[in-house]
Amino acid sequence: MSQQAVSPEHSPFVLTLPNGEAVNPWTVLVSIMLGFFMSLLDATITNIALTTIQTSLKTDLTTVSWVINAYLIAFAGLLITMGRFADQFGRKRVFMIGMITFSVSSLLCALAPTIGLLIVFRVLQGVGAAALN
Repeated sequence: MSQQAVSPEHSPFVLTLPNGEAVNPWTVLVSIMLGFFMSLLDATITNIALTTIQTSLKTDLTTVSWVINAYLIAFAGLLITMGRFADQFGRKRVFMIGMITFSVSSLLCALAPTIGLLIVFRVLQGVGAAALN
């Protein structure tokens, strides 16, 4: 039985991008899974914090429910559009823009002094989450 040596550029564990750059597929998989996990977790985890948000921002339950609704409407409404953008402009570029948008808007949500700003930043989070998926 003869064994053939496989050169690193033809290894099944290395992805080669069109520009010739080699990428580990596990890095790609973990990045995609992390983005997907963050966007889905963020859709549901705010349910736990609604009463705390309501008392700290001194608002009513109807208004604070928009913290969840704003994210989900932006997320669901832009999924197909972001898929089209990924086809046009590149999946990696759209994913990275989505990750940056999601991360920055998450920080802004944490620093939001009013319920109105929190809802606006949650819409931005939904836009970023749609780009992640």
